[in-house]
Amino acid sequence: MIGRIVRSADAGDHAAATDLAFALELEAIAEHGPLSAPVLQVRQVRAHVSRLAGRTAEAAGIYREVALALLRSEGPDHPETQHAATNAEACSAERHLASLAASGTAPA
Repeated sequence: MIGRIVRSADAGDHAAATDLAFALELEAIAEHGPLSAPVLQVRQVRAHVSRLAGRTAEAAGIYREVALALLRSEGPDHPETQHAATNAEACSAERHLASLAASGTAPA
C-alpha cells in the first residue's frame, strides 16, 4: 500500500494518497494497537501527504501527536521523537508564513 500512496502523491493526487494512508493506519491499528511503532510510522506518512496537499494545520497536528507519543515511549533524545517534533514545527511555520503572506504582512 505504501507504493500506492507514493504513486498517488507523486501524481499530485493528494486526496487519494491521504485516503490510502488513513486506510493503512486503520489496518495498522487493528493489527498492532493505536500507539505501536508501525502506527506511528504510518501516521507520519499521512502527515507528510497532508503537508504535500497544503493542509499544513492537519499535518502539524498529526506530527505533534506522533511526537508526543514518541516522547512518552522513547524519550526526548530519540531521533524519531526529534524528527516528528521538527516536522510539526516546520508545518506550523509554513502555516504561519502562508497566513502572513495572505494578509500581506509576510517578511521580505
